[in-house]
Amino acid sequence: NEYVHTIIQELFSIYKININEVFLDIDTSILCGLIINELVTNAMKHAFPDNRKGEIVVETQSNQTEFIVIIRDNGVGLPKHIDIDHMQTLGLQLVSNLVKQLNGTLLISTEKWTEFRIILPKRTSLKEEEII
Repeated sequence: NEYVHTIIQELFSIYKININEVFLDIDTSILCGLIINELVTNAMKHAFPDNRKGEIVVETQSNQTEFIVIIRDNGVGLPKHIDIDHMQTLGLQLVSNLVKQLNGTLLISTEKWTEFRIILPKRTSLKEEEII
């Protein structure tokens, strides 16, 4: 019992979530959920080998014209020169394709942290039934 609680506490202690309330249509919401799931799962699997400690941060920002999703970690990092248009892994290809489906932009930084910044244009008009 104590061991399981310790594992769960340590697992959840590496997450920081800073999500602002935003209203998105259902299609955008589903695709954003898939993108976040893929990037957080990748970070959990690959960023912290050998029980390395670290943080995974999920953050959103928005302004009048854009909705921005940021997923970053301070793990072992990606190769310094990653080609967004020619991703090597199936998961990152999926992320790239989903961002394109949303007419968004995917920026990857490997400076201090590994950071994926997804910039999506806000739709100008949403029907009330499309908002979740």
